[in-house]
Amino acid sequence: MPLAERYADMLKVEESIRQRMAAEARAPFKIPERGLLDYDFPPRMPPVETYKRDTPKVGRNEPCPCGSGKKYKKCCMG
Repeated sequence: MPLAERYADMLKVEESIRQRMAAEARAPFKIPERGLLDYDFPPRMPPVETYKRDTPKVGRNEPCPCGSGKKYKKCCMG
């Protein structure tokens, strides 16, 4: 196929694509038949209760509660 024929075919394809895109742009937006409230939403989870400690949290640089005399970060923390 000569180059001139291939170029002409390419121009025809390009023009058909442009026409189709223009027709789609002019088409009205299709609204779904179901409304937003008709869809099934997952049930809501009950609120989570906040966790409260019985004793205050031990800081990394405080003495270890096991009584070793070391800092918590050097003893029981890890």
